[in-house]
Amino acid sequence: MLLDYHTHTHYCNHATGTMASYVETALARGIREMGFADHAPFMPQPWMKLAATFEEYEQYVSDVLRLRQEYPEMTLRLGCECDWVEGKEKEIETFLAAYPHDYVYGSLHFVRGFAYDMQEGIPGYQGRDLNQLWHDYFDDLARMAETKLFDILSHPDLIRKFAYQAPGDPKRFYEKTVPRIAAAGMAIEVNASGLFHFTQGPYPTLDFLRMARQAGIPLVYGSDSHAPEHVGCCAAVCQALAAEAGYTAWTRFAGRRRAGELAFG
Repeated sequence: MLLDYHTHTHYCNHATGTMASYVETALARGIREMGFADHAPFMPQPWMKLAATFEEYEQYVSDVLRLRQEYPEMTLRLGCECDWVEGKEKEIETFLAAYPHDYVYGSLHFVRGFAYDMQEGIPGYQGRDLNQLWHDYFDDLARMAETKLFDILSHPDLIRKFAYQAPGDPKRFYEKTVPRIAAAGMAIEVNASGLFHFTQGPYPTLDFLRMARQAGIPLVYGSDSHAPEHVGCCAAVCQALAAEAGYTAWTRFAGRRRAGELAFG
């Protein structure tokens, strides 16, 4: 049996297809446990309209709960992908507690105001100190984990998305970050979307995963699909990478608690 915890919906304004079509595609591909994890209405740059509004999020939750009844053959989880916005921790905590989430991804799509992983942000790389940028990214990743607002860190080295890599061995950043994530009790995700970016490989790297495994950090898989045909995308590649790092199972979540494991098949 397969699972996929990272799928989006039309409510985020940059995904296509009906929510039912995601579930049906998953079932056709042998996936019997999946979760929607659409973007919560917390973004450092809300004008980009990359997340649901508060009103739309209400409808998103209702839709997931309805689909759960319509597709009893699917274990359908209610997830959320929420950006950490420094200074809004109390608002985020209150918002997340208002809904029956099974898990919440913490995401970092901005580094101190810089939209580093968006096409609109590419001009901002010009003249930027990449070593400092990567330092700030991984420090913020750890600080986000330390808020304990979230359950899983999504695509934990998304800073690799474009061709703007810090010089030298990136393990020096991982070595400072992974222990802090472990101490915060967070899980992380192997995210398939990196296979379609400059990185041409899942997020995170094998070195990051090896350190995470040694630190005892649980792991989930997410396709990060923004269209139904991407559900379960490259799951075998992601599982092989995780296995090479020493993992043997995906962690499952329900009610914002770990709910056992699904052994690699």
